[in-house]
Amino acid sequence: MNVWPYIALAFAGYLLGNIQTGLIVARVAGNIDIRKFGSGNAGTTNIARVMGPVPSAITFLIDAGKGALAAYIGLVWMGRVGAVVCALCAVAGHNWPVFFGFRGGKGLATTIGAVLVVLPLPGAVLLLLCAATVLISRRVSVAALVYFTAGLAYGLIFCRNQPSILIFLTLLCAMGWYSHRSNIKRMLAGEEKIVTFGSMEQLKAATRSVSTRASNAYRRSRFHRYTTLHLRSRRKGDRRKRRRERTQPV
Repeated sequence: MNVWPYIALAFAGYLLGNIQTGLIVARVAGNIDIRKFGSGNAGTTNIARVMGPVPSAITFLIDAGKGALAAYIGLVWMGRVGAVVCALCAVAGHNWPVFFGFRGGKGLATTIGAVLVVLPLPGAVLLLLCAATVLISRRVSVAALVYFTAGLAYGLIFCRNQPSILIFLTLLCAMGWYSHRSNIKRMLAGEEKIVTFGSMEQLKAATRSVSTRASNAYRRSRFHRYTTLHLRSRRKGDRRKRRRERTQPV
């Protein structure tokens, strides 16, 4: 068995997952690093809380498309096993991107896109289940955990004779639960927040607050004191020079 095509798919999938849509959307729409706002996560839910529904929807669709594209590339090149390898690595790249300090999203949207390609009908049912859970609980983290767990349950019941699919759903569930561990702690403490949509006005106010804090910190810095004193001394020297030039006889 030639493993090099699968290694290439794993590498390509991971690089594709490193494209952080949330960071790009937040930078383009609000000129901010979304990881400094809200929960500090670069995923769809934090975009919704900080920036509103439209940037959130854009982030979700592109992240889901990223997972679908990875699975499709693997499916075309090496069949179902190739799709599984490329899709799993895309989700891992989205959750832990090497180019962004291993601080990415939590993988729900990317997983949804990948599962829709690998398992179209079950993937559609799982997506509807996830959407219904969001509407009922108003907590995306709850819906995500239900989605991952239901996917694993489907694999254990219907895919016991398909090792690649069972491994696929098991690893997706494991990555999903691991990436949501902070949400699980908040749920157990009764502190998990419901889904709320921010607005651009709130974002601008938050940005102004961050800019003000950064400006104050700069004013207190040694560099600011040095440059201020240096400029003042230069201005004093220029004034003395002009006075000497005026007093010198022609």
